[in-house]
Formats: sequence, C-alpha cells, structure tokens
Amino acid sequence: MGLLRLILRYVLVRRSPLALGTTLLVPNPNSKFLDVFTSILRACHETYHISLPILYGENFITTSTPSSSKHFDALLQALPVKHRQFLRHIRLEIDWGDELWAHLPLVSKGLQDLQLLRNLEIDIVASHALEDVRVRMRREGKVVDRMVEIERKILKDMVGGLKGLKVFKLRGFVDGDFAGKLERVVCERRR
Repeated sequence: MGLLRLILRYVLVRRSPLALGTTLLVPNPNSKFLDVFTSILRACHETYHISLPILYGENFITTSTPSSSKHFDALLQALPVKHRQFLRHIRLEIDWGDELWAHLPLVSKGLQDLQLLRNLEIDIVASHALEDVRVRMRREGKVVDRMVEIERKILKDMVGGLKGLKVFKLRGFVDGDFAGKLERVVCERRR
C-alpha cells in the first residue's frame, strides 16, 4: 500500500495550484493532467479512496481567476463533502477593485467548514482590466479608511476562526503592518 501511495503522490501532487471548478478540481487545460487525474480516480474503488486525500489534501487549491474568488464559497459548496473534507491548502487571488470584499464574509464562512485547512494564502491584486478604475479609486480618504477598517475586522475574524491554520500569508493588502501581524499570530499558534 505504501508504494501505491508514493506513486499516486508523484502523479497527483502538482507544483502549481489546482483551480476549483464547479464540481471538481480543474488543472491547466493545456496539460495532460486532467486525463491522468480522471483515469486514476476511475481505476478502482480502492485507488479512488487512496487518491482523494492525496489529490485534495496535498495540492494547493485556488480559483481560476481573481474575479471568480468572489464565488469561492459556492464553488466550495459544490464540491462533494467527501472531497471537501480533505482540503488543506488554499490560495486565493482577490481583486479589490471588483467589490470582492463585500463577498469576503461568504468566503470566510466557506473556509470555516474546512477542519483540515492548514495553509491559507490570499493575494490582493488589481487586474489590468481595472487600470482606469484603480486610477479613480485611490485607496485613501475617509470612506476608504472605513472600508479598510472593515476589511481588517473580517480578516481577523476569519483567521481567528480557523483554529487548525498553521500558515497564513496576506500579500498586497493596503495595510502591510496589519497583514504582518496577522501572519505572526497564526505562526505563533503553531508553538
């Protein structure tokens, strides 16, 4: 059984994140991984059950684009519970110009259900399509200060609720000091 797990780990674990689709993980469409992934899961009942924790637990899971991160909760809920229960590593790219922070509480709720989640990485990005929006929407002023304050609270509550979390990275957040403190809080929990 050990040799089979080793072979499956070699075949199923990827360096780049796997995108969460509507019902399953979707690898890069240009790769032959989809055929291998499907074939392995369909090989037999025993291989299927050995493969699930490897595929879902040892790969980073992401959404396909920053704008689809706002639907992360729905994509996560569409994943069968028997698959979702193994998720341990998640990487999200969130486009702040796309009103995604309004959806962050839903993303947070989806993450709370992942008992085995150990590694969460969030990258705040601005898409090239929103270049003109970024020029108009400077992250400064009273309204934006209030928005950042709300974002801080949501992030703090989200990370605080993920008790099993061992690694947290928040890149591109407007308040770098806050992001660093939140990362350190999670890091200190490991001790």
